[in-house]
Amino acid sequence: MAQWVLKEHELLLCEDSQTESRIAAKDIWSLENDAGSNRDIPPLCVLGIRISSKVLRPFVKLTKTDSSDIGTASLWVCDHRGSETELSPNHESDHAVINGVWYAFYADALDEIVSSLARIGLRIGDRVDVKTYIKCVKAFYGEPWLIDDLHLSANEFASEQAQKTYSEIPTFTGSLYEYQAKGSNWMSWMVAQDSGMILGDAMGLGKTIQVISVLCRLVNENPASHILIVCPPALVENWTREINRFTEGLTVQRYIGSTRSRDPRRLIANIILTTYGIASIDYTVQDQIEWDCIVLDEAQFIKNPDAKRSIHIREIPKRIGIAMTGTPFENHVTDVWSLMDFCLPGFLGTREWFESQFSDDASSADYLGSLIAPLLLRRRVDDIPNDLPPFLKVSVPVALDEDEAVLYDCLKDLYLSESGPLGAINRLKTDLALSKQYDDGLSDAKYEYLKTVADEVFGFSEKLLVFAESVQSIHRLVKLYEKAVPVYVLSGETPQSKRQTVVDRFSNEIGAAMLICNPTVAGFGLNITAANHVFHFCMQWNPAKIDQADSRSHRHGQAKTVTAYYPYYALTIEEYMWARTLEKRELADRIVIGNKGDLDTNELMAALKLSPERTRSEE
Repeated sequence: MAQWVLKEHELLLCEDSQTESRIAAKDIWSLENDAGSNRDIPPLCVLGIRISSKVLRPFVKLTKTDSSDIGTASLWVCDHRGSETELSPNHESDHAVINGVWYAFYADALDEIVSSLARIGLRIGDRVDVKTYIKCVKAFYGEPWLIDDLHLSANEFASEQAQKTYSEIPTFTGSLYEYQAKGSNWMSWMVAQDSGMILGDAMGLGKTIQVISVLCRLVNENPASHILIVCPPALVENWTREINRFTEGLTVQRYIGSTRSRDPRRLIANIILTTYGIASIDYTVQDQIEWDCIVLDEAQFIKNPDAKRSIHIREIPKRIGIAMTGTPFENHVTDVWSLMDFCLPGFLGTREWFESQFSDDASSADYLGSLIAPLLLRRRVDDIPNDLPPFLKVSVPVALDEDEAVLYDCLKDLYLSESGPLGAINRLKTDLALSKQYDDGLSDAKYEYLKTVADEVFGFSEKLLVFAESVQSIHRLVKLYEKAVPVYVLSGETPQSKRQTVVDRFSNEIGAAMLICNPTVAGFGLNITAANHVFHFCMQWNPAKIDQADSRSHRHGQAKTVTAYYPYYALTIEEYMWARTLEKRELADRIVIGNKGDLDTNELMAALKLSPERTRSEE
């Protein structure tokens, strides 16, 4: 005689000692309610099981478990009292016994779940890794049968990884703050998951050193790793120096300039540095290499998915894509698609599918946010705990391009012959401050870097204090930004009696605003704590003036962390004077403004010996 067997919550029919069969819910219902049914099968009441007419809908939960880095896809039901019960991963019947009561499932509900999960390669009971998790959220967002108890974000992942002990990286010589170590560990863990990611920390939090530590770990695990870093031209110098500063034993090669070799066999260093323009032009060279990792610094450069630059860079083959940007999303949801299609190709579908599913509205933003949350680590300066508002200093060497470097050296020689060392320095200082496009200056690289900073600051609805010295550069900055945000000016043209009024109006603005100041005019006495970002556009080589300017924002009453940016043109008089400012604070004042006419000609000539063109040709 056949017997019912209850295995966990699944009811099976045992016809002999070795054969167990699954019986459909409708057949069990018929057996229990049809008086003429075959009584060779005993009623369920013999097992103390009652029959319920209530029908249950099974569902899948994504839950955290100790046996998985992420979680597990488990099968659950909820009875008529609201009590949830987890079923076995092997449960295949369309019914279950819960607390001594037999329930049928809605017709085909379990089959629908199983077939849906199979489409993304997942089975009930399987381990859920990062890629599988985001596939689940993407494919089944809003489905009533999927309950996401993980609600995972990159910040949560990073916090979990902070609890783990990672081995030291022999090639990394830098020192990370706690929050930077957390970010580094998260990125390393994502790399181990073969998943791309976006590091969206605010400027000043040290995205570069975090990424360098991850690249060191990658090379340590596989010395033959091929790594490509793509950045704006102005940041190539900074990357080169930071890699050399924080690593030991790693080689770096710059793939820039008109004389670069287009033979991929010559790209032999651990890390190759190039620019967005060259990566796009030479993408047929880059795509001959299977890159282990491609890093995009200022990744918003590929936010336009239709731009050739974006298309070409996304097509370069890679195992891991890391996008670094303090402004991941600026105007449209397609910004998100372009970045994510670099980090995880195909994750957000084709461009056409994406645009059919998402628009620039709140509901789309919520859905999109839940999809990309595991892949985006974004921390603002204020997210970093500190009892007092910290003061972060960001000095950035900005590179001249080839033509600009040649022009710089020509002008330097001309000015030396016409005006002597001091006159040459002051004239070069003026040329470096002016816009190349609008005002016959040497370069627009600082203007581009300011735009990067400003976009991020304004994106957080915060205020920016810009110190610029020349009248021309102040007027140019006003024209460039007055249509984007409220712009105020404190210069020699501002009457003394109205200067505090200007500060008050700037401070009372709701949201983003810019205050452009001449450092001599605004460097003393004013309280400008409404701004928590300070940008030294025209560097004051007098360190006392720099400190005084910074203290307009970083002072009593400032509730937020203050970040000050000090860009200088690499391998020009600006770099020499910035270095000397750090080493000999008194010397800078003497060279720039003089000290009763007592100038050190040797120091002036040393500043003029730096040559961006000669250094470039020697690489």
